[in-house]
Amino acid sequence: MITALLAQAAANPPPADTMLSGNWVISLIVALFAAASGSGVRAATGKREITNDPLRTLSVSEYATRADLDRIEKAIDELRDEVRTALDNERTTAREALGKVHQRIDLVSASTSEIKGELKSISGNLELLLNRSIPNRRA
Repeated sequence: MITALLAQAAANPPPADTMLSGNWVISLIVALFAAASGSGVRAATGKREITNDPLRTLSVSEYATRADLDRIEKAIDELRDEVRTALDNERTTAREALGKVHQRIDLVSASTSEIKGELKSISGNLELLLNRSIPNRRA
């Protein structure tokens, strides 16, 4: 930004009859200061002006009283309590559902172990039958 201002100042030198024009120097100093401080600089009819960038504000029709703030705080507290209650209810429901899932997994695991034992028993019986029915079979 400052480099651009210096380039613009070099492109528009003061009149030739004086070494430096007072207004030109003041304009250059103001422009450099505005660039360094972050204020807005705009050209208006060949002159440089410093303009502030004001904060955008909203006006209110009436001010909040202590009673209004207390009422708002109470409403926020009620909403927070409702959210906490709903969250606790969800956690309870999730725990119950997870408990049911674990029970089902345990039942399936027990059934699988039972089936595995029965298959081993069948395999052993089949091995015995094959050994008796086929002579000279090596176990």
